[in-house]
Amino acid sequence: MEQLVLEELRQLLRYIPKHEKQFAKLVMDRSAQEQKRDTAAKKRTAEKHRRRIAELDTLIERLYVDNVSGKITDERYEKMSGKFEAEQAELTQAVASLETEIAAEESQAVNVDRFLSVVRRYTVIEELTPAIVHEFIDRIIVHEPEQARGDRRQKVEIIYNNVGAVDRHSLMGLGA
Repeated sequence: MEQLVLEELRQLLRYIPKHEKQFAKLVMDRSAQEQKRDTAAKKRTAEKHRRRIAELDTLIERLYVDNVSGKITDERYEKMSGKFEAEQAELTQAVASLETEIAAEESQAVNVDRFLSVVRRYTVIEELTPAIVHEFIDRIIVHEPEQARGDRRQKVEIIYNNVGAVDRHSLMGLGA
């Protein structure tokens, strides 16, 4: 794992200084697309939840009328209204959480300049130290192993500070 991370960082240090503008554009474009897609999905989910909350309001009102008119028992009313109100409270909380996430995503921008300033401080990385890892890397995601033609492969995704994941193939596209 350490060798993989070290090699990825070395590759970044070789390619980015030669192609800073293209790298910045690549990261900004990718980030904008991902953010737009994620935000749109969250907005759709929040709207779906709002519609269900309004639907639950209508159901609770009808349930109340049915209870008052004697169509359903008090016991049944309590049971059903409790269920509807619990679902409504859960959805209301989910909508509030989604709105917070949407606001955070819309105000957060990828900070390529900050990442590039870290890259500029290094010319060569001889060994991987905790300080270097903390400067460059936000997190590392190790995916489940896959079997392909008898080979065991495991995808490792490095999420860099300020820019997210950087695809090795994208770097190759920079002319390196």
